[in-house]
Amino acid sequence: MVNIGIIGCGYIGRRHAEHIHAHPGAKLSGVYDIDTKAATDLAEAFDSEAFMELDKFLKLNLDIVHVCTPNGLHAELSIEVLKSGKNVLVEKPMEINSTSAAQMLACARENSKEIFVVKQNRYNPPVQRLKKLISEQGLGRVFQVDVRCYWNRNKEYYDQSSWRGSLELDGGCLYTQFSHFIDVLYFLFGRPTAVQGRTANFQHPYIAIEDSGSFSFQLPNEVLGSLTYSTCAFNQNIEGSITVLAEKGSLKIGGKYLNSIEFVQGLEREFEDMPHSAPANNYGFYEGSMSNHNNVIDEVVRFHEGQLSGLTSGEDGLAVVEIIESFYNNSKRIHG
Repeated sequence: MVNIGIIGCGYIGRRHAEHIHAHPGAKLSGVYDIDTKAATDLAEAFDSEAFMELDKFLKLNLDIVHVCTPNGLHAELSIEVLKSGKNVLVEKPMEINSTSAAQMLACARENSKEIFVVKQNRYNPPVQRLKKLISEQGLGRVFQVDVRCYWNRNKEYYDQSSWRGSLELDGGCLYTQFSHFIDVLYFLFGRPTAVQGRTANFQHPYIAIEDSGSFSFQLPNEVLGSLTYSTCAFNQNIEGSITVLAEKGSLKIGGKYLNSIEFVQGLEREFEDMPHSAPANNYGFYEGSMSNHNNVIDEVVRFHEGQLSGLTSGEDGLAVVEIIESFYNNSKRIHG
């Protein structure tokens, strides 16, 4: 049985707790939050123990701690956990700057522990099928990759938690809303270079970050790339997609969350009999990315049982932070 603790008892912490509780090889041994009610409610819901003092929480016999706090607190808390001799699984993004993410990775190495990052969209069946096709060179030469993310985030969403929309704890849409898409881009095609872009805040004057952006870049092997994103979609999420134009065919992984094949030509046989995708994470008045946290928990258990694990490494988590940082550093704010 893998003993797991959770730091951060908000929406995403509860999602982790649900899947830990449902897994026969995992036990939720304790939860920690400075919000007494949040910690107590979560502990009571999943037959666990609540802590409001971090040092007492870290004295528990835990195999791994899931850090589910606001983005800008990931480094500070992960480092405390690693120093206490426990492995870490940190929610996306790993951090909101590469210096802090690198410090997390260095601390893991210094303490001979592991740090993993939640990147559950890698488990989406269309993404897995495309990854296999790429590894087998089934696309031939890839010409162009286009990523589009059009979601809705309204004032109610930002009013719900004070950290959302702040530079210090949120960091930007590419960290909070769309880091999964950056990760899948990196997972499939490698690191973007020659980045150029523009960002804007059109409809959210009450936040410090952007709500829209458009970028062009180059991927390895002279592949042209582009990314367009926004949280200004009217009333609901519209799309989260990756379109690939290649020598042997074209395809679009779409839906709202990279959960379906919307178009395929020339590669039809490669995408037959697609497994059913999981539903999106539903948070009441808005939706997040695919709900594949059950796969993440399964990999956590496999790792602690000494089996080969598919968890996303801290090295990959750092790479995604560096990529997002390069996007922001090579952008011009044109509005807001």
